[in-house]
Amino acid sequence: MRLFRPNQQTATWFLVFGLLMPLPALSQDAVQNPVPDGSAIPPVEEETPVVLPTDVTLPPDQAVLSYLMRKGFFNPFPDNVFNPSQPITRAEFVTLLYRASEINTPFVSEFAYFIDLPTDHWAYVPVEGLRMRGLLKGNNGRFFPNEAMTRMEASLLMSKTLDKSWLNLTPQEINATLAAYAQHEMMIPEWAQPDLARTVFAGLLQPIPGSNPDGALVLALDKPLTRMDAAHMVYRRTLLQQDDSAIQESRLAWIPPGIRMSISPTSAISSEGLFVNQVVYFSLVEDVEVEPINVVLPRGTRIHGNVTELTPDRSRARIILDKADMPSGESYNLSSSVVLTFKLDEKQQSYVVPGQNFTITTVPGR
Repeated sequence: MRLFRPNQQTATWFLVFGLLMPLPALSQDAVQNPVPDGSAIPPVEEETPVVLPTDVTLPPDQAVLSYLMRKGFFNPFPDNVFNPSQPITRAEFVTLLYRASEINTPFVSEFAYFIDLPTDHWAYVPVEGLRMRGLLKGNNGRFFPNEAMTRMEASLLMSKTLDKSWLNLTPQEINATLAAYAQHEMMIPEWAQPDLARTVFAGLLQPIPGSNPDGALVLALDKPLTRMDAAHMVYRRTLLQQDDSAIQESRLAWIPPGIRMSISPTSAISSEGLFVNQVVYFSLVEDVEVEPINVVLPRGTRIHGNVTELTPDRSRARIILDKADMPSGESYNLSSSVVLTFKLDEKQQSYVVPGQNFTITTVPGR
């Protein structure tokens, strides 16, 4: 497996030990210092009206942000924008995770541990609260609160706040979870693989479209975590901690990651008539043996997909694949994607037709 090799600062920023067990709910006066707009903030009452930021327009994002704002985890900037694509800082993410973990810190030292995080800093209590529990450690006495949190760092930290026994993955499950992304990622140190695999397996760290010619989804571990992606991570973690019975049931019905299969469209797909959110279908070109769950998907199994992206010139379309319906009527969830490339003629029309085969690889279920 090709792995992600962090630089020296990244490797020493977070030192994690053990699991964080559920703690009493955060008291209202746990953070006494004011928090600047645009950062994680003290909880507000559940019935407080929520005015969504003007730059968050997608319904799924609005639903997530509305929930977190009602909980007091996020607040828009003064001009009522959220800056969803802006990187979240290390101080902001730690505060957000601290709130969502419902940690109560009745006592923190009056002497600052990190030289760049004084006791009157708005994130002092959240950072100190996680540090006291052994979840993070600075570099040369510094925390770097204003630097961007990377997707790798966020995943490792969040993993240690999960106490679900079904997320104690075996070495085989760890390898299978990360192998789906190995060819597109840098080096992942061995010590970080269990925690990273947990967050990916649980669907907390979602893969994103990469710039690779094959259109594969990537984890982008060395990239900054955006504010919107951070919101989704914490939202999914909150639901997971509340009740994971449905997730455990669906886990049995998922095609595991790393399964390669060849598919072909069931009917012609026109570049001209294609639109985002359109449902399209593919079928398996040949039998696929899924050994981890002792299932054989026969040739002709129908693969369900949704169009999620379409370039302005209609030359490329990304399809997210999420379900396999066998001829017997039995169905399985899966997670993968395929990119269709159209060669447009002078009339700006082109088709992908049955008989054109595409190879996909499943990734961990969402």
